[in-house]
Amino acid sequence: MIPTVLLPVAADAVAGACSSREELLHRATTSSMTAFQDNPITLANLCEARSSGDADRFRLFSFDEGVQELASLKDAGGGLLVECSTAAEGRDPSGLAEISRRTGLGIVLGASCQQTNGTAQYEASPETISKELEHQLLFGEHGASSAAPSFAPSPAGAAVAESASAPARIQAGFLLVKLSSSCCRSPAAVRVETPAATATAGSPAQDTHGGLGRAAAIELEGAAMAQQATGAPLMIACSHFVRWPMVVAALVIATAHWGSSQDGTAAAAAAATSRKVIVAGMHGGVSQSLHHQASLLSKGIVLCFDCFGRVEWLPGPDYYPSDEESAVRIAELVRQGFAERIILSSGVSRRFHLSRFGGYGYGHALRTVPPRLLRLGVSAKDIGLMTRDNMLGLLDWYTPPPPIEIPKDYLPCCWCKKRFEPVEGEYFHKFQFVYCNIKCLRAHRDTGFDADAAASK
Repeated sequence: MIPTVLLPVAADAVAGACSSREELLHRATTSSMTAFQDNPITLANLCEARSSGDADRFRLFSFDEGVQELASLKDAGGGLLVECSTAAEGRDPSGLAEISRRTGLGIVLGASCQQTNGTAQYEASPETISKELEHQLLFGEHGASSAAPSFAPSPAGAAVAESASAPARIQAGFLLVKLSSSCCRSPAAVRVETPAATATAGSPAQDTHGGLGRAAAIELEGAAMAQQATGAPLMIACSHFVRWPMVVAALVIATAHWGSSQDGTAAAAAAATSRKVIVAGMHGGVSQSLHHQASLLSKGIVLCFDCFGRVEWLPGPDYYPSDEESAVRIAELVRQGFAERIILSSGVSRRFHLSRFGGYGYGHALRTVPPRLLRLGVSAKDIGLMTRDNMLGLLDWYTPPPPIEIPKDYLPCCWCKKRFEPVEGEYFHKFQFVYCNIKCLRAHRDTGFDADAAASK
C-alpha cells in the first residue's frame, strides 16, 4: 500500500502518472505572511522574484492557489503528487489533506526532522531522529480539523467515505532529507571514517567528507536507520547546484546501515535497499556530468530529474539547463539501460513557478517531457516507467496492521452449558436464566423452568 495524506491506497489503484518531487503548501509564520502580503508578485517585480527565490514572500502559503494550480497536473494525466516540504520549512499536513480531498489527487507526505524547543538537529542523536521518523511513517502525526466540505473524489480512485474533517493522524509515505549549499556551512563538521559511523572533526571544513555538515550527516544517519526499520524509500533532495562530493558523502551515510542482513545475504540486502534510495535534484546541465549520474544508477540508486521549466536566473557561473538538455541526458541514460531507475517531476517550489505568475506549473514535466523523449527515441514503455511505475513501486512499502481484536464477553447457557457471545437478538433470557438459542429456552420451558433440571443438565 502507498500511504497518502488521506489513507493508504493500493499502487494499482492509482489512476494516472506520478509527479515525484513537488512542494505544494507551507505553513506561514507571522513574519513570512507579512512579507507575503506586503510584496505581491507583479509584472514590475517578476524579474526580481525570479532572481531571489529564497525570499519568504515567494513561498507557497496559499491554500486556494494550491488547489487551482493542481488542475494543470490533473489535465496532464497526473494522479499522485509527492510533496517534499520538510517540517523545518513549515509543511502543512492538514492543509495537504484538504487539498487532496478537494482535488481528488493523491498526495504523499515526507517524514522529516522536527526542530522542537529550539534544539538543533545535530544536537539530537541518530537514534532519536530515527524513532521520530519511524513514528511519522507508521503512526502519522495529528492533523487539525477542517471545516471545508468533502466534495471531491477520493485520491487515486480509492473508494472511501471521508468525513468533513481531516483525518485524526496524517501518515508520511517516505523519508525526506534535504541537502543544500548551506549544509557545508555548519559550525560543526563531520568526517566519515567508515561507512557505518560518523564522528566530529575538530579540523577545518576541508577535512570533512565532501563538505557535508554535521547536522546533515546526523539527520541522514537517523533517516537510514528509520529506512532499515520500516523499508520506506529515502529521498535525498539536493539543490540543483549542490556539489557532487556532498552527494557522494550523503550516499555513503544513507546506505551504511544496509551492509548486512539477518539471513546473511549482505550483498542481496544492500542491492535491494539501495534501489529505495532516491537522489533528487538531477538535470542535464554542466554541473552534473553524465558519468557521475550513470555511476550512481549502476549502483542501484534512483535519480529524480526535476529541473524542468525553470524561469529564474542565477548570478555567478551556475545556470539552469534547458528542458531539451535534460531530456537529452535522460535519453542517453535510458539507452544505457537505466530506465527503471529514473523518475521525473517538474520541481515546483516557489510561487513564481506557478502558471499564474509566469511559471509552467505542476503539470509541465508530464505534459512536455514525454514528447521530447519520444522524439529522442525513448519508448513509450520506458516513459511509463519514469513517469509512473518506478515511483509507485518505491512508495508501495506499507502493510497496514491487522485490525485489533476486541475482547468479547462470553456468557454460559444455563441449559446446554455452552459459552456464547451475547449478540443482541440472538440470545434469550427468562427470569434469572440465560439461553444461547431458542431451542434451549423451549427445552427448559418444558420442565416448567425447573432450576434443578437446568443444574443437572
